[in-house]
Amino acid sequence: MYAKVNVPQISIPSPVSYSNSSLSEQRGRIAALICDYVTLALAQHLVSVECAMYELATVYQDGGDAEHWALAGLLHDIDWDACKKDPELHCRKGSQDWLLSNGIDRKIMEDAFSHYGNVAGFGFQNGSGFPVNTRLRESLFAADELCGFIIACALVRPSKSIMDMETSSVMKKFKDKHFAAQVDRTLIRTCEVTLKTPLSDFVGHTLNAMKKYSAAIEGMKKS
Repeated sequence: MYAKVNVPQISIPSPVSYSNSSLSEQRGRIAALICDYVTLALAQHLVSVECAMYELATVYQDGGDAEHWALAGLLHDIDWDACKKDPELHCRKGSQDWLLSNGIDRKIMEDAFSHYGNVAGFGFQNGSGFPVNTRLRESLFAADELCGFIIACALVRPSKSIMDMETSSVMKKFKDKHFAAQVDRTLIRTCEVTLKTPLSDFVGHTLNAMKKYSAAIEGMKKS
């Protein structure tokens, strides 16, 4: 269905340790698809969200399903490059069937694609069709845009790194509507409604998660 986009292939790190053998196998399948169908910039975003979701599970789910949360984060935008960034195709039935035909677990796929949905009137009215109705899905809905925003903040710093960045720096950029204007800040702010978490706290949780795995995230390159 989709054309491969990467020559040469991306080297995909595995910063999160998967102890569940079936989930580890799923991680391998997802990584293989990323190598063939995802550009470097998007792959870095996917790994960022994987790491963020792994850590957010310890905040909102006592860490019990952390590996499943991480895989939903890794998978969530995997079709974006392959469907040529067409919002009418993203996360829709064609992409769902494509993933299922490649052996991706249905529950992981549904949790991942739920981010292309709607919360409290924000988001996408006619998205994937999967409701944002669990802690995992609510966290992913907000963290997706936030991870991209944090990377954007890092790229304008002299160090080009998230390691010397504080929550206050991200919040300052967040208030500047001209900075990374393409980022929909209302999606990030849904954390205040769904997760009952102040924005600055959610930024802090996500930033700390990305810092923990920064060597893998920032070290990604084509092989």
